[in-house]
Amino acid sequence: MSNKNSKTKAFETVNNNQNGFKSNKSRQRLVIAIFVVIILILSAFAALIGAELLDRIETTTTTGNQNTSDSVIYVPKDGGDVKIGDLLFVSEDFQYSYPSDMSNIVNLWEYKNNSDNNDKTTIRVGSSSFPTYELHGATHANQIALDSTALESFNEMMLAYCSTLDLSNHTEGSASGLNVAWGWSDAETVIEDVETYGETFYEHALGTVMTLYYNSAPLSESVLKSDFEWIYEHAHEYGFIIRFPDDCADHTGFDSTMRVHLRYIGEAHATYMYENGICFEEYLELLRTKYSFDDPLVFTAGDNTYEVYYVAYSGNPTLLPVPKDYPYTVSGDNMNGFIITVTK
Repeated sequence: MSNKNSKTKAFETVNNNQNGFKSNKSRQRLVIAIFVVIILILSAFAALIGAELLDRIETTTTTGNQNTSDSVIYVPKDGGDVKIGDLLFVSEDFQYSYPSDMSNIVNLWEYKNNSDNNDKTTIRVGSSSFPTYELHGATHANQIALDSTALESFNEMMLAYCSTLDLSNHTEGSASGLNVAWGWSDAETVIEDVETYGETFYEHALGTVMTLYYNSAPLSESVLKSDFEWIYEHAHEYGFIIRFPDDCADHTGFDSTMRVHLRYIGEAHATYMYENGICFEEYLELLRTKYSFDDPLVFTAGDNTYEVYYVAYSGNPTLLPVPKDYPYTVSGDNMNGFIITVTK
């Protein structure tokens, strides 16, 4: 009897173990099933989110300017690009960052003494020829330099101006009577000139700013208007502005009573400023506060129509929307954004 009872108890123990094992396996299958269902739900949710994001991206990259049907591309720019371009604002608070490549800076002494450039810097009068301008100052004339693009435009302007003069009785000196006194300055020279002549000399770091002399004295705006009226009225066609006009002193903090600083910014921007009677500070503020990609500033200069707008820097990278099928340029403002100029 005792053996039979022990066998029965043993059998019951084994049976209970088997039932527990089956129960555990059922629970495991249930957990796995639930886990699989959760994964499937999450995958479906992720797919929906991904599809929506993709749709938004495709919509963004194919939407054109509100004013045209042109497609759009996005150009990435970073913080360093804010300090590159022809429309930089330079001051004590917004210093210029000199690039490592200065190959665009041309020494005027060497340029003018290169016979290959005679046709760009001299004008013929009968059998004689005269330089359109000279370099001021015996001590530092061989150090005067300019940005190559600004120099090219200046040479074209001076040739055009001198061709309007009656030079039949001209015998010596430059045809215009003008001298370039200051051009590009390195960092050390900028500091010295600012201390000596004032903060307007910060911009000479750019290489696109020049100061002219007439009769051994700085050229003032009043003399430019009276004795060089053609230059005053046509400089914008060659991309030049008077950087600190007398009637804009409230905006710039300076005037041209003592000396005119001609600055090259390109025909489009110079023409708009000239025709609307505004200074550089006003122009930058106008673009920053009023004009965007969807609502650009539209105007005509020369033979072209331009669209100009501003995009604020928003971190690396900042994506700039530009029309895909039109040429454009991008300039930083040296403060906190980019100015895009589209040629139509």
